[in-house]
Amino acid sequence: MLIKIPFINHQPSTPSNQGSGNQTLDHIAIIMDGNGRWAGKRGLPRFAGHKAGVSTVFKIVKTAVKCEVKILTL
Repeated sequence: MLIKIPFINHQPSTPSNQGSGNQTLDHIAIIMDGNGRWAGKRGLPRFAGHKAGVSTVFKIVKTAVKCEVKILTL
């Protein structure tokens, strides 16, 4: 399964990336930052931002498992 990430538009042109279109990324790393600022901008306590971040982590992990990502670093 090809994962399209809107802010990444570079695909190395190796022979293994050409063909069926069912490529899976081996490793995805995400820096989780800004939950406290997110909450502050909405007039919420910092904890609310961290709670929203945990919700996002669940979505990311479920999607990574579904897409058979080998390594996920958060």
